[in-house]
Amino acid sequence: ACVTRDCFNRSFVPFYRDNFECVSTVWQSSFISLVSPPTKVADQELAGRLNDKQLAYLKEDIEKEHIKKLVVQKPDYIILDLYADIHYGTCFINNIPVTCNPNSLMKTNFYKLNKDNLTACSLLNTPEQLPKVKEAFYRFIELMQSSLPKAHVILHLFEFTDAYISKKGESIKFEGMKYEYITKANALLNTLYDEILSEREIMTVDMRDRYYLGDES
Repeated sequence: ACVTRDCFNRSFVPFYRDNFECVSTVWQSSFISLVSPPTKVADQELAGRLNDKQLAYLKEDIEKEHIKKLVVQKPDYIILDLYADIHYGTCFINNIPVTCNPNSLMKTNFYKLNKDNLTACSLLNTPEQLPKVKEAFYRFIELMQSSLPKAHVILHLFEFTDAYISKKGESIKFEGMKYEYITKANALLNTLYDEILSEREIMTVDMRDRYYLGDES
């Protein structure tokens, strides 16, 4: 998700290419979706308020092309985060889990026509999903170990921030019902991190020891 991907975006880190070559990205996909079988939705049904990139990533999530692309690229490092599982979750299309992404799937005519049958199930609204998310995460790790044995898999340990810097340079707390999920989301993330790290040996980048602010601009 953006919490990891934006480290490899010159809009935020202009010099990142001095040290890294980013050969493949997955855009806000749940691990439950990533390791599921492929399915299909007709292109005309995916029309809607999406740009070309959003549509391409959505089709990759539905048709499960991400892992195939990753294996072809043979990266040295694979950096993962659990943003999509905690925040978006999955719904079922043709009985197959697909990321219920408000930035892609929810903008399509397909979602508009079928939304009553496309209820999102995420860790935020269904905490009992945690074992399923963990199982899918482990399955992804195992797929990488068998397909890309030389690649180093890294879990990015992040938390949601509760404040941002305004355009006036002021620090402002997120308030109101819209942001009540932040404390709950961070608690769920840390529970998931603790369980994963106690059950598997995995490299991490831990960003939780510093306090970060969002940026309104």
